[in-house]
Amino acid sequence: MSVSGFVKGTWIRKLHVVERPAETYLLAGGARAIFDINDGPVWIVALFGVANGDLDDAATGATLEFTVNNVAVDGAARVGAGCAAGDLVICPLDTTAVARVPAIAEACANVPDATALALGAGQMVATSSIAAVAPGELGLTIAGGNCTATLTMYVAYYRMSPAASVTVA
Repeated sequence: MSVSGFVKGTWIRKLHVVERPAETYLLAGGARAIFDINDGPVWIVALFGVANGDLDDAATGATLEFTVNNVAVDGAARVGAGCAAGDLVICPLDTTAVARVPAIAEACANVPDATALALGAGQMVATSSIAAVAPGELGLTIAGGNCTATLTMYVAYYRMSPAASVTVA
């Protein structure tokens, strides 16, 4: 293998992480794209957020549901009530599993377990186009009520082609 090929191969195998800045998601926003997949397929290994407070402290019944290319990737919507600042909101990337919200104390006390929850919940390959028209999307739907605190979202992925990328929608 040439040096150039080795460097390009290393770049493709690098784990990339994209952060979507903190945002308060409102019911009025409905389903929304939070990340876009561009210029080729990616292998998503984690989709999670960090709550900056109780996402549903008004007990409005706010729920979160995650999608990849418009397909739900959690078995049921996750209720946002009861979380605290620093809690993780982990999408399982699995149509049969339910998103988790481990408390920050649990995550800090069990760093390997929390990492496994975030990175090992599920993995999937997502294409960069839907019917070869629109860019692929990682979405979030809020239902039942407004979030009352912000949520900072992250996606960790590997490129499956040199030009592929994930950007904030």
